[in-house]
Amino acid sequence: MPVIFAQIFGLTFLITGFSIVLDRKSTSITINRIAENSGLMWTLGFFSVLLGATIFPFINPMRDTLSLVLYIFSVVAIFKGIFLLWMPGHVSKFYEKMMKNHNMILISGTLCIILSVYLLLASF
Repeated sequence: MPVIFAQIFGLTFLITGFSIVLDRKSTSITINRIAENSGLMWTLGFFSVLLGATIFPFINPMRDTLSLVLYIFSVVAIFKGIFLLWMPGHVSKFYEKMMKNHNMILISGTLCIILSVYLLLASF
């Protein structure tokens, strides 16, 4: 089961990472517009908790490194979702602050690509 999750997330992160790196201006505009809408932030939080809670029971973190990475990913998704549900206003202010610094957009896209390469190489 971890291999399937790693392949799905690896491909998703690869596409997302390249989109972020290649079109930073549109990424910044999109994130700012999402951050302005608290209802959309709440919806993203709900689906983030749902995603993390779906992965969490299927992963044994003591099995191998790939399982540990996916386990950490699911825990982070749950906490991010809870934070989005609990305080969407604070998160939107944080996102707006981060989007003003275009280097942070480049760093997040690069980290997304690195994570996707690891997930894909470990799963195939």
